Amino acid sequence: MIIAAVKYRVIRNDCRGFNNLPPRSPDATPCDFFLCGYVKDQVYVPPLPASIPELKVRIRTAIETITADMLQTFLDVLLTVHLSIFISVINQLDAQIFLFYNKFMSCLYMFRAHVLIIRRSKLY
Repeated sequence: MIIAAVKYRVIRNDCRGFNNLPPRSPDATPCDFFLCGYVKDQVYVPPLPASIPELKVRIRTAIETITADMLQTFLDVLLTVHLSIFISVINQLDAQIFLFYNKFMSCLYMFRAHVLIIRRSKLY
């Protein structure tokens, strides 16, 4: 059983006790991958930076070139991908529920048929 407390970022796992996580989770999100990939593509362009101050300037410049339209496009694509995955999962679950319902109903009809056969055999 896992219990999460949002305010203190504590996750409890019954087998291991309490684990305190840092205020910001180290888990990478899709936005982190977008930012890291974009900045890397902008910073490590030949000629490569020769010093740390030049590297910092390139990183700042790369981050400053990110526009609201770029972020909006990224979020639209991310939402579309997540929505398509969600719809795919729902369709799979729907198909499984439909199959389960059909199997259940066929078992129910078979059971009913057996009960009717037993009742008829007792009547005669």
